[in-house]
Amino acid sequence: MKKTARDFIEKFDYKEALDILDQLSDFPNLKSLREEIRDVVNCLSKKKIAYIREKLYDFSRVFKNQSILSDILSFPLDDSQKKALNYYLMIDVLKEREHIADVLIKAKSLAEFVIEEIIKKDHEGLIVFDGNLPKLNPSFPDCEAILDDIDKKMKKSRGIEDTEERIFSVQSTLNLLSYLNILEFYEYDSQLQTAINGILSLNGERNKVAHGLSEIDTRLLSRKKLKQLSENLRLLLVDCLGIDSSYFNYYDKQNKELTKMLE
Repeated sequence: MKKTARDFIEKFDYKEALDILDQLSDFPNLKSLREEIRDVVNCLSKKKIAYIREKLYDFSRVFKNQSILSDILSFPLDDSQKKALNYYLMIDVLKEREHIADVLIKAKSLAEFVIEEIIKKDHEGLIVFDGNLPKLNPSFPDCEAILDDIDKKMKKSRGIEDTEERIFSVQSTLNLLSYLNILEFYEYDSQLQTAINGILSLNGERNKVAHGLSEIDTRLLSRKKLKQLSENLRLLLVDCLGIDSSYFNYYDKQNKELTKMLE
């Protein structure tokens, strides 16, 4: 049982590991337990079992409810940093579990959140919300110039450059591509723009999964590409939100600690 729990933890399957530890959490009468469980209880103190279960329960909540890890809540970070870090770590674990569809869907959401935060910080008032939908603020000084720039790029990408009618307006909902256009307008760091383009390059597969219920083409999504996707997200968190890279191996550190306790 200890070996099985360790195996699940090493595979980032915290719910299954928790289910095993739950069997050891309450044993008022040791004689009533099966012999193999009694052996494990003798090797693990109640205090140690309680600690491991608490950690595994916290990890499980992240993937069930998108809760923020208890440890992250205590980190010296602001609310946006905590949310972004928690979401990135969740994506990275899903990558290790090879839950590719979830990775693709959540990666774009995280990128949009991070870029939106940096734009709101650097250009306060540029983005307004219609309910939960982000849009450009028509009262912002640069709004018309940004609209013209995005509209021109959209028409060029669609091969309709001669169209006079504007196809992107203040009523259009902002997304990762339009956020990238805003960064280009303000001439943000080219490495940051490259990272966003890398995330956008997988948008076609992401949309097929999210909207078309299509099968994932694994030829287009190798482990190398998923690793690059993860690295691009890390760059956004470091460059835009100032999150220290030392936080990114959180689950690896926790796995080592918990599996060592279960030896």
